[in-house]
Amino acid sequence: MENKGTIIGLIALVLSLGALGLASYNIFVPQGQIDDNPQYFCYSSTEVQNAIDDIGSESGTIIITKDITLSDTINIDQGGNYIIEGDGSIKISCGGNRTAFRVSNVETLTIQNLKIDASNLSTATLNIIYINDANNNPVIIQNVQIIGIGLGNGIEIRSDNVWVQNCQLNALDKGIRLNGSNHNYITGNLIENLNGSVDGRGIILLDAGKNTISGNIIDKVNGNDDGIGIYLIDANYNAIFDNIISNLNGNDDAMGIFVSGSAYNTFGGNRFSNYNSGNYIYGVWLAIGSNYNAFNDNTFTNFNPTDDSYGIICNGNYNTISGNVIDNIEGTSVRGIYMQNDHNAIHCNVISNIQGTSLGYGIHMDSNADYNTVIGNILNLISDTEIFDQGNGNVVVNNV
Repeated sequence: MENKGTIIGLIALVLSLGALGLASYNIFVPQGQIDDNPQYFCYSSTEVQNAIDDIGSESGTIIITKDITLSDTINIDQGGNYIIEGDGSIKISCGGNRTAFRVSNVETLTIQNLKIDASNLSTATLNIIYINDANNNPVIIQNVQIIGIGLGNGIEIRSDNVWVQNCQLNALDKGIRLNGSNHNYITGNLIENLNGSVDGRGIILLDAGKNTISGNIIDKVNGNDDGIGIYLIDANYNAIFDNIISNLNGNDDAMGIFVSGSAYNTFGGNRFSNYNSGNYIYGVWLAIGSNYNAFNDNTFTNFNPTDDSYGIICNGNYNTISGNVIDNIEGTSVRGIYMQNDHNAIHCNVISNIQGTSLGYGIHMDSNADYNTVIGNILNLISDTEIFDQGNGNVVVNNV
């Protein structure tokens, strides 16, 4: 490990010699070296850990200059301001069944421009990057690649104010999980080729609120049970928009977004396409207890299950489903929008090419779906019934 901050000491020595008349000199100081942010050039995992400990509660930049194999987890726990970076090609190998980075106490932290090789993991649920900062201080993970062999959770976040941006997570069990974590930004990431030991899940929000999930590509998610793009449980006030969720293929079911017990979330501009599964396909499933959510201007296309498929299925109340395009949905029993609860608004959606070999409904309100409004929707090429209303008190007007 080379600390360029030691140049200051060398300069002081030269100045002292000059004052004694023992040396003549010209001084060259590399840019950025005389400051409060020394640089550490590290060639091993031990040197990285030593640099973190040396920086302590101060500030410093750690530059990893060659591929390294971890002999232990790198613990970032001294309460300082850290930048840990490579040049984009530098690879960190986990070197066994271990977490690469564990973050527990920082003032600020950026990890960037690194590759993490998780091919040595043997546990499906091991966290490769684990963030649980004691004071919810800002952490940025950017331009980091995590590549495995189908095992491990890419990034586990248990504190607030974390940015994960422009990262690639490939061939893991699960992608990014927010667990009891708020005010985070998950943007511009590529999450692909997941193979869940139970369910494959791209992005997970558990008891997580006021997060932004945007501009991510979630592709080729499989699971021994279900393949799920984005999964929300007890998660409120989140904004989930402009994501592409494609090529899901669970051995049981495939779901673009699954929502349970969650309220006041906004889902807009997401694209769901090319889903296959052994049983059922759900573009979006709003399960029981999911109320006051808004699904606006999303696109659903090309669902081809063995059994049944649904563009959107809603078991919650007071949700808004508006401006969505649902097209080319196939299966045995097929529904563009399937309502199973009350007081929801289904407005101005375009639903077409709903083709079921047993039945095909554009919009179906079953006997438990009451007092919903179905207004201004456009339906065409529906194999059976465009709007099938089995509930009570529903308002169905101005649909074509």
